[in-house]
Amino acid sequence: MSKDLLFNRLEETDEQGLYQVFHEITNNPKSIDGFSKLVQVAERYLLMTPGSDIFRPNDGGGILSLLRSNVDPSNISNLTSKISTAVGAVRSQIIQSQSDGNLPLDEQLQDLFLVDLSVEESGTRISIRVGVQSKSGKQEVTIIP
Repeated sequence: MSKDLLFNRLEETDEQGLYQVFHEITNNPKSIDGFSKLVQVAERYLLMTPGSDIFRPNDGGGILSLLRSNVDPSNISNLTSKISTAVGAVRSQIIQSQSDGNLPLDEQLQDLFLVDLSVEESGTRISIRVGVQSKSGKQEVTIIP
C-alpha cells in the first residue's frame, strides 16, 4: 500500500538568487533538513489556524481561512494588512519555538516578511509571496497560492 505525500522542491527563479517553492505529490517522500525544512515550517505555521493544535493553541497565522474568501481586487488593503499581521505573528511564534538554539543555523529563522500579495481580477485567486531568511543568511521567497 502506498500513500501519496506532499513535499517541497526548490528552484532558482531569477538572477538575484531567489527561489520558488514547488509542492509535489509523490510516492517516494524524502526527509528534508536545513533551509528547506525552515521554509516548510514557515509555510505550515502561516497556513495553520490558531486553535487547531491542542499543544500550541495560540500558534498559526490563519492565512488559509483568508485565502478561502473572495476579495475585491480593487480594495485589497484590508487583506494585505491582515496577512502582514499574520506573518509578523508567525515570525514571533517560530522564533519563540526555536529558542533552545539546538538547530543548525540553516533551520533557524532570522526573518519572515510579506513580499507582496496579488489578487486576480475575478477576486477568486490570491497569491502571497513571503520572504524567509535563516540565521545562516540564506533567503528565499515562497509563494502561498
